[in-house]
Amino acid sequence: MFASALSGALTGFILYSLFSFVAAIVNFSVMSSLFLILAIVYFARDLINFPFPVFQWKWQIPPGWVSFSQPANMAVWGLILGAGVFTYNPFPLFLLMYLYAGIFLSPVSGILIGLTFGLARSLTSVAAASFLVNPGKKKSSFQKIWNSGWYRVLHLSGTGALILLAISKM
Repeated sequence: MFASALSGALTGFILYSLFSFVAAIVNFSVMSSLFLILAIVYFARDLINFPFPVFQWKWQIPPGWVSFSQPANMAVWGLILGAGVFTYNPFPLFLLMYLYAGIFLSPVSGILIGLTFGLARSLTSVAAASFLVNPGKKKSSFQKIWNSGWYRVLHLSGTGALILLAISKM
């Protein structure tokens, strides 16, 4: 979990820096308007299944990368998973948060967003793994939440909050 959180924080800083650099070159009004339009499009995508692509790599960690000791394998897995940019991630809120931070916030916010994402990603992996290790048990609460509409509601809430925050900063 530490590797995942660390990787997330590093990715948060890198993506914040990238988006902040672009925001410094492009006019603030243009950049914030583009962010608002993109956030609204992704909100509509999740609300009414509007067909709009999500930037992601549908990549899995090659088996050769995790052929070490168990602690080393967990560290490699955490570093890749925590970054969030190397694997399947169907939620556009991931990049919208970094884009928002790059336009409106400080570098610390990018690091904290990444740290939180990396930690959350590792915790959900641990919960999913515990379910797979004990398949005879009743469905875990994690699995129940995953299969319910809560992830969609949480994502819509997060995207909606970013839209309102962006409007307040314009």
